[in-house]
Amino acid sequence: MTGAHRAAAGDDAQWWATLSPDALEDEIRSNARSERRLLLVVALVATAITVVVLLLHEGVL
Repeated sequence: MTGAHRAAAGDDAQWWATLSPDALEDEIRSNARSERRLLLVVALVATAITVVVLLLHEGVL
């Protein structure tokens, strides 16, 4: 193992290496759900900000 690939303190590389294929698939699915949820929240916040800016620009608010 080279220095660049050696696990650092607090790195969970060994934990990942011990997961079974099924556990890795579950982890990947869980991460995908989290990413979709985060993307949805960011999209909603961006939409809300855009609406407020447009309303302020038009002088409605």
